[in-house]
Amino acid sequence: MSVSRAGCHVTLATFAAASLFMCSYDARASGVVNEVKVAFVRVDKTGKGYVKFASPLTDDPAACSDAPYKDALAFDSNTVGGRSILAIVLSAQARDAGVTARGTGTCSIFAPPSSAGVEDWSHGWSHR
Repeated sequence: MSVSRAGCHVTLATFAAASLFMCSYDARASGVVNEVKVAFVRVDKTGKGYVKFASPLTDDPAACSDAPYKDALAFDSNTVGGRSILAIVLSAQARDAGVTARGTGTCSIFAPPSSAGVEDWSHGWSHR
């Protein structure tokens, strides 16, 4: 099936593909660091922690993150992923290497109002 109107031709397949893309796109804002050094890493007795970077997150940090934490990403070391994040950032810090990472756009590990908001870590890696 196709629809034409004043020089515009759209097939049903094109419309369906565009609709699927728009439905699957995550428009949530998230912060990014690109090859930035680790200033420090904090982990508390619950296993929750965050990485404070030497520079603020760029792109569009999560609205839920509080001003003092616009240069940090949170993780939970009680999970396999959280332990991997901890290993990545401690290794980078020990080697004085940069880290590239992206946040999730959410603050579920340190979430207001029970604590200061810190954007959650989505994915990342260390550099040489």
